[in-house]
Amino acid sequence: MNIDLIQLFLEVVESGSFKKVAEHHLLSQRAVSKKIGTLEMALGVALFKRQANRITLTQAGHFFYTASQTMTNQFSEALREIQTLSRDTQEVLSIGYFSIFESQLMQDRFQTFKHAHPAINLIFRQASIEHLHQSVLNGELDLAFIISYGPQALIPDNQLNIKTVAKRQMVLGLSAQNPLSQQPTIAARDLADTKILYYSAENSAYLQQSFSQRNPDLAPDQIQRVTSVEQMELLVALDQAVAFYPADIYDPLLNPRQQIKLVPLAGANQNYQLIELWRADNQNPALQKYLHLTF
Repeated sequence: MNIDLIQLFLEVVESGSFKKVAEHHLLSQRAVSKKIGTLEMALGVALFKRQANRITLTQAGHFFYTASQTMTNQFSEALREIQTLSRDTQEVLSIGYFSIFESQLMQDRFQTFKHAHPAINLIFRQASIEHLHQSVLNGELDLAFIISYGPQALIPDNQLNIKTVAKRQMVLGLSAQNPLSQQPTIAARDLADTKILYYSAENSAYLQQSFSQRNPDLAPDQIQRVTSVEQMELLVALDQAVAFYPADIYDPLLNPRQQIKLVPLAGANQNYQLIELWRADNQNPALQKYLHLTF
């Protein structure tokens, strides 16, 4: 499938207009509409409902929008990896991670590693917990950072080594405009009819089940996934939803004006672990140097 057409589709969705996208690319509105029509023909479904001076996504369009974000992210990451591998280098360490919430910890760890081994190239890939787990098993990744949260932890595998690198607590992020943000804790009953978001770039049955099982007093349909941290931040800051966050997030890029307050959820245990995992038989010299430095 043509990645340029997918990216054009995303632009149309995010701008809400064929005309705006056409002006941006110096094309006619008809040309943009025709390109989207080509994509719809390739998929065999209509992505937009076209009305006078207005377009809206169909049900298939909503699904394809989410899938397209994943596809373009994976394409960009694959391109970066190819460019890295094309360099004249002897050693590469490939690392997977679940979300930007692990970024500060990973920066600290890998700045130390790069200082000790500046010639080793690092490749980073973001994916769902299940995807990361499988990618380490099949050798696509040397190392992955994932969270272990909820009663249904990932099934241990004797092919993998696992190490806990941090212990954290899950809390709720609320808009500073929300009166509940002034309370010391929040009970589930305070959140009736409130959307409660969690972030995962890809669909994750494990994470959905973990949030539901760890928080049985919340209705399952209250807990909803979002595919970008930016979208989650916007909805929470504007008091359109609340969201699950790690308690120790202080990154100013994620909350630049302190419009989001972090408050513990009363009742259920919200502790979780950030773990790193790697194949026990992986003999990549770059991985062995990392393990030697961090153990």
